[in-house]
Amino acid sequence: MISKVILTTESELKSIVDEAVSKALKESTHTTTKELLTRPEAAKKLGISVAMVDKLVRSGQLVKHKIGRKSLIRSSSISELLKQRA
Repeated sequence: MISKVILTTESELKSIVDEAVSKALKESTHTTTKELLTRPEAAKKLGISVAMVDKLVRSGQLVKHKIGRKSLIRSSSISELLKQRA
């Protein structure tokens, strides 16, 4: 097996990684950003606090998706929860 050492700057490496992650996310999911809400957006849509959104995530009633540092809630998950509570 041949090993290679590649010398690069930190900014070049960050750019390479960012590009690869962006490409992988586009290829691996059909979810648009409009379908994903931040925790505060989800709380507003449900009419509850962000702390309650976190509680619903911990209990499994809402599904959280981590993208980088962001925790996002799928809009369809919120719709399903609203239907169950109606």
